[in-house]
Amino acid sequence: MGVKRYFGLFVVLAVVAGASLYGFAAKAKDWGKYQSGELRSGYTYASKETRAMQDDDFANPSSIWMDQGEELWLKAQGNASDIEIQAAEIMRL
Repeated sequence: MGVKRYFGLFVVLAVVAGASLYGFAAKAKDWGKYQSGELRSGYTYASKETRAMQDDDFANPSSIWMDQGEELWLKAQGNASDIEIQAAEIMRL
């Protein structure tokens, strides 16, 4: 019965040590532009494969919608130089 008791204590200590090491490792990582203080972007929680897909314009399915949105924006607002001129005029007011 004494061996089981010590084994249980060993398991508890191993779990606590593992959890504290995991917490230390998670806090130590610097996410650069994806981190502001203690706050992190949801991008940092994604798997490496998902981040790679999001970073690749050809593999990212949202790129199609972004391109279509840009076309619609330019069609409705004119070209980019017109928008810059309009913004400059508005800021003078």
